[in-house]
Amino acid sequence: MSSIRTPNGPRQQLILNLGKLTVEKTQFKILANRIEEIISHQETLFPCPDDIEALARHFADQIIQKNLKPTEPKPTTPAKVDDYAAIPVSPKSRVKQKKFS
Repeated sequence: MSSIRTPNGPRQQLILNLGKLTVEKTQFKILANRIEEIISHQETLFPCPDDIEALARHFADQIIQKNLKPTEPKPTTPAKVDDYAAIPVSPKSRVKQKKFS
């Protein structure tokens, strides 16, 4: 499912019907995340089981062939040097605590 904006308000669009899956319900989220990673050209942090990987690649290929999702990774703008500021940190900059009795 994908959310799209229409003149009548936001609507959900069916991207792909996965049909009857042979994987356990507990692994649906893993499959969905892996499909999204493949489509958006992201590297996976944790490897998933081989059967999930094969299904994810199959469904991602179908989505890409139907041009339902962009196949190019989103361009990122590099951080400008002006976006950062150097803050000097030294032991001398500590404040001495005073004790009141």
